[in-house]
Amino acid sequence: MNIRITYPGGRIDVFDTGAYATSAPFDSKNMLTDFEIGLGDIEEEGLWLVANYYAAKPEFRKGAAGIPVARRSRGWRFLLSTAEEAKELCDVTVDGEMVIARVAGDVCNMREFESAALMRIGASNDGVLERIRKLHAFMVIETGEENPAIPGVTKTAVEYALAAMKKQPEKGDARVVSEDWGDMDEADW
Repeated sequence: MNIRITYPGGRIDVFDTGAYATSAPFDSKNMLTDFEIGLGDIEEEGLWLVANYYAAKPEFRKGAAGIPVARRSRGWRFLLSTAEEAKELCDVTVDGEMVIARVAGDVCNMREFESAALMRIGASNDGVLERIRKLHAFMVIETGEENPAIPGVTKTAVEYALAAMKKQPEKGDARVVSEDWGDMDEADW
């Protein structure tokens, strides 16, 4: 797993768990490593990576009927970003997928947001602000509320996204780009 944290001013921290997934840190008895990243309250608690492991020990075979069961054991906790650093971070990606983003100064759980968005408005290549706007419009209809809660996104971030997207030109005013070949149509050159 590759975790990237981006901070203002160009600082990027990259953590790679690939070397850690071997059985070496766990007395050569690890058969499966379980990584856990807590995305809630990072500005108060920091951003932590927890590595648990499933031990395959000979004593687990004793008394087992059939296939023995490896048991999950607590491994180690790693502080990736302190609470103070988390108050400044721009985004966090896990294996290239943005899981935390700062929108309008607020930390938003993009994993929670994308789960809700995928279920309601589907996948798209739209930017974060446009996807927030689209999910908000859908949830207004779904809930009947004027300002429904958007999963993973703070109210301030939703208001910012709605205001920012309102200022964007309408599709009819924007330059149309043909994507038939994955590139711009020569007529627009």
